[in-house]
Amino acid sequence: MTDQPNRHPRSGRLFRLLLYAYPNDVRQQCSAEMWEIFSERLAETRHRGGLAVVRLWVAEIAAALASGYRERHSRRLRRLHQGDWTMESVLEDVRYGIRTLIKSRGFTAVAALTLALGIGANTTIFTMVSGVLFFPFGFDEPERAMQIRTIDPDGDQFVLTSVPEFVDWKDQAASFEFMAASQATTFNLTGGAEPVRVSGVSVTTDYFSVFSVEPEMGRGFIADEDRPGAEPVTIITQSLWDRQMGSDPSIIGGTLMLDGVAHTVIGVLPEDFVLGIGVDLYVPLTLDLTDTERGVRSIVVSARLAADVSPDEARAELTAIATRVASDYPVTNMGWRIEAPTWPELLRSGNMGIILIMFQVAVLFVLLIGCANVSNLMLARMSSRTSEVSIRVAMGAGRWRLVRQFLTEGVILSILGGIGGLMLSYWGVAYMRGAFASAPGVTLLARTMQIDWKILLFTLSVSIASTLVFGLLPAWRGSRTSLHGTLKEGGHRSGGGAHNGLRNVLVFSEVAMAGVLLISAGILINSVIKVRMAEWRTLGSTWMTCSRCVRRCRRTNTPMTPRSAVSTARRSRP
Repeated sequence: MTDQPNRHPRSGRLFRLLLYAYPNDVRQQCSAEMWEIFSERLAETRHRGGLAVVRLWVAEIAAALASGYRERHSRRLRRLHQGDWTMESVLEDVRYGIRTLIKSRGFTAVAALTLALGIGANTTIFTMVSGVLFFPFGFDEPERAMQIRTIDPDGDQFVLTSVPEFVDWKDQAASFEFMAASQATTFNLTGGAEPVRVSGVSVTTDYFSVFSVEPEMGRGFIADEDRPGAEPVTIITQSLWDRQMGSDPSIIGGTLMLDGVAHTVIGVLPEDFVLGIGVDLYVPLTLDLTDTERGVRSIVVSARLAADVSPDEARAELTAIATRVASDYPVTNMGWRIEAPTWPELLRSGNMGIILIMFQVAVLFVLLIGCANVSNLMLARMSSRTSEVSIRVAMGAGRWRLVRQFLTEGVILSILGGIGGLMLSYWGVAYMRGAFASAPGVTLLARTMQIDWKILLFTLSVSIASTLVFGLLPAWRGSRTSLHGTLKEGGHRSGGGAHNGLRNVLVFSEVAMAGVLLISAGILINSVIKVRMAEWRTLGSTWMTCSRCVRRCRRTNTPMTPRSAVSTARRSRP
């Protein structure tokens, strides 16, 4: 400013305050000139009296506020149209995108539901994959716990083992610190308002030492409690304790009536120790060590590696033992092999990993088909927004500014789809947990299926990726609107050849991916049919073998017991 305000100090201070209505650069560049003009008008007005001066100040204040607001607002609009990445511009994009989607409720609902189905399916299957990769075993060092299995000469795997084989392994294997046997069973729990059927596991006393687990309350099994004539005792799970005993701590030392026999409760297991869905209690397993029938396999064998012994070294030792046993008992053990996976390997053994990957790829195709559908819908919608885009271009909006606006609308759709997909995945996971809990061989997987931070992070990642897949192409295409062509045609264009070409490509992609899914489903169904046919043939062969067994026993007047039936059937195998 010049020295003019010094002549009228109070007027100069008031005018300096008034200049704050303008942006900083305007105030710095034009303040001197503006004051010079105003001071001349003020000097002329003073000759007409005080009322004229007041009117001049009121008019100047109103003009400064109005012109300052217009200047600030126009600059804000220019920043928004040019695509400056400020919080204000982003919030403006979000508000405008929400208003636009609310106006097109049908499009928004269809697009969000399509994305929700694809994201929900991917989240549900990834929950299974995550359960396999990050299984919480509930005990320390699961890689040291192994399950010992047998494989017959035909390659069929048997989880169950005979008592003599268990005795051989326990006596001869030096690679294990503990080895225990277990056997699934059920009991009728009485003594309450009404009898309850509970599932249990009969185990030898070393069972919990194999998994390095101690009861949370009470004690574990001790030596001789699995001997004949020992006092019946039981260790219950947290689930049964909460469900039937109301978490009563005085249950330790109390009794449970199992199949009419009083069992003393000696311990309650930790909540996170669950090796199978639905196990309620554990009781000692009394083995008949005089049993010499190797063809009857009825127990599951688990073992814990000794210190500084690798799983491969233990398997080599078990293989050597199996070779010796086969030479001593060729009738029942010749050609049989031993497999000893660790618990992490057990969970991921077989075709489970391949099946899960196949499912994940399949639902990924479903999501891609959904993204292609949403892209098609957005391209069709762009045709009706040509006039709007042209007006924004005429107002100074840049191409990247338009791309960002369209991508913002895509992000909002993805958020809606992600929320819907997460809700669908909750229902899907609950259904699959129930289905797997009653399916043999995959009960462990049911326990691992739960929505946690990894699943939420996956859902967020899939939603963001979906935005890039279905939103980028329509946003890029919509920003290429020709202002001259739109104004020439009156804003009534229907999309043009470029739009139709992109939509045709998307439709072709959808059909191709759907074809891949159909072919894969056909191959899978064919494989299932072949497996079922093989099982039926095996069942028929087993039935014929059992029939020959029964006829032989009748001819020789041999008593028909389960052990003799199995032994005779094995000798009669063609």
